[in-house]
Parts: sequence; structure tokens; C-alpha cells
Amino acid sequence: MMKLQILFATGMLCLSSICIAQNTFPPTGNVGIGTSSPIIRLQVQKESSAPAIMIGGGYTGTPRLQIYGLSEDPSAWMGLGTDMGGHSYEHSIYFPKAPSGNQGRMSIGNYNGSLYQSRLTILDNGNIGLGTENPQSLLHVAGGSLMEDNLKVLAKDAAWAEGVLVVKPSGWGGLRISRADPLTNNYDGNWAIGYNANTGNDFSISNQVGNTQSDYLFHINAVTKNVGIGTSTPSEKLAVNGTIKAKEIKVNMEGWPDYVFATDYRPLSPDELEKYISVNKHLPGLPSAKEAEENGIELGKMNKKLLEKIEELTLYMISQQKEIDELKKKVKQ
Repeated sequence: MMKLQILFATGMLCLSSICIAQNTFPPTGNVGIGTSSPIIRLQVQKESSAPAIMIGGGYTGTPRLQIYGLSEDPSAWMGLGTDMGGHSYEHSIYFPKAPSGNQGRMSIGNYNGSLYQSRLTILDNGNIGLGTENPQSLLHVAGGSLMEDNLKVLAKDAAWAEGVLVVKPSGWGGLRISRADPLTNNYDGNWAIGYNANTGNDFSISNQVGNTQSDYLFHINAVTKNVGIGTSTPSEKLAVNGTIKAKEIKVNMEGWPDYVFATDYRPLSPDELEKYISVNKHLPGLPSAKEAEENGIELGKMNKKLLEKIEELTLYMISQQKEIDELKKKVKQ
């Protein structure tokens, strides 16, 4: 009986030494899997092409987390998804090794068959790439982007500390260039460029005056397509609240007043004209001072009316000259 006990104890010691060679629980409290001398609390050492760590399911076909190449292995990667065994990595999130010369890179992507497609890359210099493995700036997006909230760009340089660029999806000003942080509710001096959703998607360029009033420099009404300069309520195709300076202005006209010189045209006689002016205090066919102040004048029509009066005045002068010539003849007789 004693011999059997000694033989059993010897066998257990041998088996224990074999197991401990791979899975170790030393007095230090460190745990080793695949190593007999763990130097940290949990150390996993792999010795084959199989994953060092696999969590969930079998080797292929089911969801799992796999970590390859722990310790000094240069081909380390981590995958999360399905079908990561063999050469199939469909529908996986993949953290691959850093390519040669790009140590410190982190990439999240997926394999489509045998082709790896990077979705997010972070370089050791801090550059972040979306859709590119070689981002050239802090944020490099290789493709279009869609934002459903505000985009704010704040100045970093102390000399430009008050500079703020805001892209808003709603409200007035799709693009706002601010002299102060808009979160402070101080909008004085800010510039806004874009569609004004508060007034029917009108497009405007405006300068904020105070916190409640906008100084509209340029405005397009979304319904009428009227354009306003210095006004947000243009009633014509082009409305300018201010003066205009130009080298030349061309107005297309119809019905130029050459009809005054037609043989059947009869202007008012001097007596009739005197009576009209005495009653109305302005020339016939022209607006009164009150009408001009309230309604303004149309440049083309006004030039036409003024030329009509000049041509009528020419007829009066010709008629008077004829009368003068007749009187001279009578005096000489």
C-alpha cells in the first residue's frame, strides 16, 4: 500500500511539473499562460500561428475577439468579428500591425476577402485619417462628410484668439465668421454667410449689429429671387439701399419720344401750360414731389418724360422764333 502511495505521488509531481512549465502561478502573484516565468500580472505567450487569445465561439464562423502576435511578434494584430480564421476576415473590425517605417500607427478597418480596407487611421504624430491610411493633417477625410449639428473652428493662436468659424445647419447664416465665441451670446461684429432658415431659406451676407439686429449687406429672397444690397426686403429684382457709382448704366427702352415731332402731335399751348402749372405745381406727365418721395422714380421712364419735355420746349422755341421773325418784318416795314 505504501508503494502505491509513493508511486501516485511521484506521478502527480511529474504531471504538475509539466503543467507548470506552460501555466504558472508563482508566489509573486503573476500569472503565466504559455510561459513559466511571467513578469507581469497576466502574461500570455504564443508559440504557433494560432491566435494568442481567442474569446467566444470556435475558430471560424462565430463572433469572437482574437489577438495575434503578443510579446515581440512584429505581425501583431487584433480582430473583432466573424470568420477570422484562415484567410477570410469578412465583416470584422481589424487592428493591424504598423507597416514598415510607420511604427506607432493604429488602424481600424476590415477585410473584404483578402483585401484590407482602412476605415480609421491614427499616426504617431496625431494625424487622423478617415478612408485613408496616410493622413496629411490632424484630420484628413478621403471622401464626403455629413454633419447634422454645428461645426465650430476656434482660433488657437493667441493673436487671433477671438476668431471663430461656425457652420450652422439651421438658423440665420450657414457660415458665420465671428470675432468672439458665439456661446457667449455676444454677436456684435460677427459676419454670417448662408441660407436664412428663419426667413424662408433666403441667402444673405450680413454683419451683426448688437445681439438682435442684422445689417444685411447682400440678400436674395428665396421666393421672389429679388436681390437686395443693404436691405433684406428687396421689392424689385435689384434693390439697393444706398448710392450707386458706375462708369455707365444702360437702360433698355421702348417708345422713345420722337412722337413729339410728328405732324399730328399737339403740345399744350403756353396758356394751357400756365394754367396746369398754376393748379398742380408741376409739369404735366411728371410726378409731383410727394409722389417722387413716396414711390421713387423709374430711371428709364423719367428720362423718357424729360426728353419729351425738352422736345416740346424745342417746339415752343421754334414757334416763338417764327413770331419774332414776323414782328421784325413788320417793324422794318
